[in-house]
Amino acid sequence: MVTAQDGIRMLVFEDDPEDALLLRRMLGDLAVDMVIAASLAEGLAHLQAAHTDVILLDLSLPDARGMEGLHGLEEAGIDLPVVIMTGLDDEATALEAVQHGAQDYLVKGKAGAAEVCRAMRYAMERHRLQQELLEARGRAEQLRADRLEALGVLAGGIAHDFNNLLTGIMGNISLAKDASPGEIKELLAEAERASSRATSLTRQLLTFAKG
Repeated sequence: MVTAQDGIRMLVFEDDPEDALLLRRMLGDLAVDMVIAASLAEGLAHLQAAHTDVILLDLSLPDARGMEGLHGLEEAGIDLPVVIMTGLDDEATALEAVQHGAQDYLVKGKAGAAEVCRAMRYAMERHRLQQELLEARGRAEQLRADRLEALGVLAGGIAHDFNNLLTGIMGNISLAKDASPGEIKELLAEAERASSRATSLTRQLLTFAKG
């Protein structure tokens, strides 16, 4: 149960004064801070000015009908758990609301204080878990990007080393063409040593690639 000690700040989008009063009476002192907004614009203004934990959204507001309220929250960059509480008892609408980001769907007259409190608590918990999952994915993507960057640096270093080795090999072979018999042996030996270093570098690269 949500209790007064939980310190929940709830914003209710409700343009019917009688429904708003009924909700206040139904929840009693369970919702520490319940703010009523009679329109989407009024609610958005409140969200910009004050901290809110959870939103109860009616699908029939003067300036937002159906999914327009959810779209309006999304367009305003509001990232909070939203529970739909409306008089429309329609399974298709409920499914559409959830697909558009709502955490739960309650029908006026059918949901009592316990159901509303449970929906609020679950909505906040699911939203928290979703945020943690997104953050974890973000960290994983950053780690992958860091690894790719490291691989790029490694590849650049290997390419530079190979270029130097190949330059030495080709240079010694070129000199050997015009060298005296006594010099040819030393030039070819140097080319052989460079080739051996290239082979070792290739072996290291293959070992790293397997890892």
